[in-house]
Amino acid sequence: MRRARLYVTSLGLNEFYINGQRIGTDYFLPGWTDYNKRLYYQVYDISKNIKAGDNVFGAVLSPGWYAGYLGYALLVGSPQVRGFYGNTPLLKASIWVEYNNGEKEVIATDASWKASEGALRETDILNGETYDARREIKGWNKSGFNMNGWQPVQTYADKAEREMQVYPGNPVKVFDTLTGKKITLIGKDKYIVDFGQNFSGIVRLNVKGKAGDSIVIRYGEMLHPDGRLMIENLRRARATDTYIVRGDTQNETWIPQFTYHGFQFVEITGLKYQPTVETIKGLVLSSATPDAGTMETDNAMVNQLYKNIVWTQRANYFDIPTDCPQRDERLGWTGDAQVYTRSAIYNNDISAFFVKWLQDLNDAQFPNGAYPIYAPMPLTAEGVSAIRSTDSYSPGWMEAGIICAYEMYQAYGDTGIIKKHWPDMKRFMSFLEKRRKAITYLKRGLLKKFHPKVDLETGYR
Repeated sequence: MRRARLYVTSLGLNEFYINGQRIGTDYFLPGWTDYNKRLYYQVYDISKNIKAGDNVFGAVLSPGWYAGYLGYALLVGSPQVRGFYGNTPLLKASIWVEYNNGEKEVIATDASWKASEGALRETDILNGETYDARREIKGWNKSGFNMNGWQPVQTYADKAEREMQVYPGNPVKVFDTLTGKKITLIGKDKYIVDFGQNFSGIVRLNVKGKAGDSIVIRYGEMLHPDGRLMIENLRRARATDTYIVRGDTQNETWIPQFTYHGFQFVEITGLKYQPTVETIKGLVLSSATPDAGTMETDNAMVNQLYKNIVWTQRANYFDIPTDCPQRDERLGWTGDAQVYTRSAIYNNDISAFFVKWLQDLNDAQFPNGAYPIYAPMPLTAEGVSAIRSTDSYSPGWMEAGIICAYEMYQAYGDTGIIKKHWPDMKRFMSFLEKRRKAITYLKRGLLKKFHPKVDLETGYR
């Protein structure tokens, strides 16, 4: 074999495996888009993963942004709180193989694939994951596994006229691994781990127990004065991970796959022994935007403020520029994005990151030309915001479609991003002009009604 490549995407989130090995180190693939208009895919060189003879391809799927809970829909009593784009995650993949003799072969997902439920019992970005290690299917993604009892997959014809392209941004990766600074017992079998830093990410558990023991992990940014975990600011996000122990004689290691949290403190219940710093580690997740600049002064408070800014940016640049990584929101608010863009440029190279998000924003532009207050924005079939019931555009927010593109041009000389979205920016300016005229006519009408002697052109009697 000369070389092989994997092309993979999903409606929902995916992790792909070849011969038991996970491909790539990226998280939250293929990224959040308006799935009805656009879907990204990833490409991997898998030449070293393919072996002579039988090869096994497999994947694990999660509802993710496609079919899971989104935003603050639960909080505001929205009639729809999940499944804004669809109800079931779907996978599409193909392996392109080129042999030494020049022959080529394409192996693609089709009706011959089989599926089964496994140890992942619940998976949701906002609510967390539940993993029952007793239900792990050993060797499911390796050669020689007996698939008796597995069900044939259902295949679906893709009727959506969506655009397919390679993911253009910075994928979410593990940026750092943190060790707990302090572990405190606050009740029977209940411990608080302080990582000493607020961040966005997940944990890596290394535990031991009896089969069926449940290790429950909750996340928070602060503690109450009595040492309890503060979760009130999470609102309707459950933000809870549960690991059900398999019962091995050796320690068991687990990392959540398709969720993330914003936290400094972790509450662990269910352990029958005092945890140590090796029991749980913090994995910092962020879009992998390269470092661009640093700042250091002779003032410790200013230095700490700058450090807080950098960590906040890392926590919120998560496939899209979110407003927060912890509660039931995590949306790409346009006002937040545009007001911070210039600062973000000084800290990191965000050129690719904003190529991706500005596409999300222009995909979400309303038919009347207005940009929305966040992007991606799930819409109903009628084109109405599926989360927010009132008008979903606003001054100070919708200008992001122009401001952020201009900042990219100013910082990186990127004329391509201007050319690509120029028609959409013109539509937005046309929208503003129509709104201005409508308001002017409204004011004139009211003026004529209550002050009939006023000249509408001059404003004088």
